[in-house]
Amino acid sequence: TLAERLGSFLAQLAEGRMAEARLAYGGGLAEQPTDALTVAFLRGLLNVILEERVTDVNAPLVARARGLRVVETSTPDSGGFASLLGATLATDRGEWSVAGALFNHREPRIVRIDGYPLEAVPQGWMLVFANLDVPGVVGRIGTVCGRHNINIAGMQLGRERRGGRAVSILNLDDPVPEAVLDEIRAMPDIVLAKLVKLSAG
Repeated sequence: TLAERLGSFLAQLAEGRMAEARLAYGGGLAEQPTDALTVAFLRGLLNVILEERVTDVNAPLVARARGLRVVETSTPDSGGFASLLGATLATDRGEWSVAGALFNHREPRIVRIDGYPLEAVPQGWMLVFANLDVPGVVGRIGTVCGRHNINIAGMQLGRERRGGRAVSILNLDDPVPEAVLDEIRAMPDIVLAKLVKLSAG
């Protein structure tokens, strides 16, 4: 589900010990029960960091046992989408946020990362990177991927303003080796680079 994928995405993007998860249900989601969505989000979040399997039954208990506070809010505002699920994860090292929506009622999309608007398919291998919005950054990353035979299946870019910061997601056919990630992180103007793996289910 979209909620589970957003949880998994945040768990792989964030750093530090998890302290609080804030879920905001907007638009149509605010008008229906959301317990199952919250549990799915927690399942996706916790299965990334724990060896034990987290299920719908034990997800809330596991979260509580780990000291993870869960806060849910509902609002009619959905940012122009029929329904919007926003999630923020606070750790001892900062906060990370993501928002998702269903296109055509069935196609999941990530539509915002840390406030940056974009439209990415949350599936498979994803290279998520933030950078200063200057010419040549995306081209250099594409060159590195090509040199290591990593095929780019899709790309989405969001930015705050011209010359500010930008966030991008590259959907990849294959994972990026850690050494290649380090090469990307060492590039001028790169602020962050993370590899995320999401299931298709």
